[in-house]
Amino acid sequence: MLNLNKIILELRKQRFHPHWFIGPIVNDFYLTRKGLFNFISKNAKEINGNVLDIGCGEKPYEELFNTTSYTGVDIETTKVYHASSKVDVFYNGVDLPFESNTFDSIVCFEVLEHVFEPESMVKEMYRVLKPGGKIMLTTPFIWNEHEVPYDYGRYTYFGLNHLFTKNGFNVVNQKRIVSGFTLFVVLISLYIREGQEALKNIFKKNKIWNGLIYLLFRPIFFMFNVIGSICAWLPKSERFYFNNGIIAKK
Repeated sequence: MLNLNKIILELRKQRFHPHWFIGPIVNDFYLTRKGLFNFISKNAKEINGNVLDIGCGEKPYEELFNTTSYTGVDIETTKVYHASSKVDVFYNGVDLPFESNTFDSIVCFEVLEHVFEPESMVKEMYRVLKPGGKIMLTTPFIWNEHEVPYDYGRYTYFGLNHLFTKNGFNVVNQKRIVSGFTLFVVLISLYIREGQEALKNIFKKNKIWNGLIYLLFRPIFFMFNVIGSICAWLPKSERFYFNNGIIAKK
């Protein structure tokens, strides 16, 4: 007999830890989320000890790290404060409520673009990180506006590197994530998803119609996910890419 709760948990896991078989079917953002997961998991050994997750939300990557403690901090907004969030400490989005030299490692995933004054945030990261500690961060370069109106910036490979080195960090590793023709496939898929969301908004309170719309678009997103996966074998690009991943040391 099928365990419905286990199925639901597995489907939820596919949002951030997409499997090569199930992910392309159920995850509209399979290609980008897979790229992020690969970068984070391959470099997970860099993060250990007493860890701070800034903009933690649901702490989707916590299990990848070998930690002694894992503290999640986030701002308290209607979009963050919901049942699935795992925030330990809420803060004002500017001043991290911790003593200097507190954490061995810091992680921050897909958050920097929502910070209006990024240099202040990086300085705060530097302050609360112990000497020799490391930070792992990802942020988009080419992506649509999201979580509007709290979407303030995009970062090139060189701009992100400059932001960290200017504020005392030594960049250990940096990578362009999901590059080349795959990105164009992702962007077309993203455009189509906006159409899906527009249809769902017409029937906001009708679960049956929303379910039918979801099923209608499944084959379309699956097709784009497969095409994008094939395109990943084509030559990569250093000018067109989805995301920046960076690891820096204090």
